[in-house]
Amino acid sequence: MELIDYIKVRITRSRLFIFFMACLISIFCAGNLHANSQVTAHYKQSSGRELEVEILIPSPPPASIIFVQTLPADVKIQLSRPQAKSINAKKGEAKWLLRNLQPGKMSISFSINREVQRNEISGEIRYKTPDGKNMVNQPVK
Repeated sequence: MELIDYIKVRITRSRLFIFFMACLISIFCAGNLHANSQVTAHYKQSSGRELEVEILIPSPPPASIIFVQTLPADVKIQLSRPQAKSINAKKGEAKWLLRNLQPGKMSISFSINREVQRNEISGEIRYKTPDGKNMVNQPVK
């Protein structure tokens, strides 16, 4: 009987070890998926009269993204694709509300009335995580 009891204990311990390792792997993988689920944005063209921002959208995508572009006070947006939701010339700020997002790349391009240098502009993206619990603010790089 002692041998059978010993084997049962060993099997139980092995199953517990395998279960414990599977839990650790699941936690690690879930953490990595969340880390890679952030929206990122960078300037493809950040100087001159034609500016472009590329936004990388993960899967699952957020419900919406707000892109805020800050420009010098004397700079006016003449044309943008997609169209800006609001432009506040006094603040030198334009906002885009992006909805119905699909995973992948998305570009926002706009023409301005004078040339700018990269150090004159800044941008930010804002979105809620897919679970809707956290608001994320990230600078455009």
